[in-house]
Amino acid sequence: MLDDVMVGAGWAWRDLDLISVTVGPGSFTGLRAGLAVARALVLALDCAAIGVGTLELLAEGAAVRCPGSELPIQVFADARREEVYAQRFSASLEPFGPPGVVARPAMAACLAPPCLVAVDSRSLARDLTNAGLDVIEAAPDARYLVATVRRRLSSGWQAQPGTVLKPAYVRPPDARLSAGASMVTTGR
Repeated sequence: MLDDVMVGAGWAWRDLDLISVTVGPGSFTGLRAGLAVARALVLALDCAAIGVGTLELLAEGAAVRCPGSELPIQVFADARREEVYAQRFSASLEPFGPPGVVARPAMAACLAPPCLVAVDSRSLARDLTNAGLDVIEAAPDARYLVATVRRRLSSGWQAQPGTVLKPAYVRPPDARLSAGASMVTTGR
């Protein structure tokens, strides 16, 4: 798949000098897989990396859709289990604090209007629209990742070695092993 993307873009692997990847919050397995690929590329290509939070990516999408807005942006992303990941950003996309987890029914109650509200799914948009709020659907998109990286680099951010890419886990994974349980069965 990566070779197809590179061929489609007309690039050779040696053309890459920066790898960017979302670091979460999000699916435990998806984050691990994405970060493993990004780290492998950084090591193989001897290039730098920038990790971007998923919620910052959604805030970037809201800012792109509402250019010139001076309002802060409240972002919600579906975390499953009737929970959402939540984070608030300034109009210039600086986070007011780290991402957190909120019970889905409490989303509207944690808003501090006036603000833009961005979500990653139609079902979250429907929940908040039913509460009387204007909502921007801003699913994660590679264009927003590129815009975020450009914004960061133009404001003085420095790319880092790929070994600094770490997942942003906001809660423990759903999967659990029993204490002492083997991960392999013998079929006996």
